[in-house]
Amino acid sequence: MRLFQVWFKNRRAKWRKQKREEQERSRKLEENAAAAAAVAVTPGASSGTTTPTCIPSILHPSARSEDEDDLSELEVA
Repeated sequence: MRLFQVWFKNRRAKWRKQKREEQERSRKLEENAAAAAAVAVTPGASSGTTTPTCIPSILHPSARSEDEDDLSELEVA
């Protein structure tokens, strides 16, 4: 009977450790995402909005050149 008590005690300890590690990973992911979001945006114009610091030219029309415009009209089969 003692063997079962030890097994269950160890099982509960393992479960608590897994939960604790899962919460720690989740917290670190949230911190990293918040830090990345803080780095990725800069204060916007007087409107108070924020704008990503790096906008790919495909998303930002003013950053596109005429050559890129010609390429964007090509169809892909």
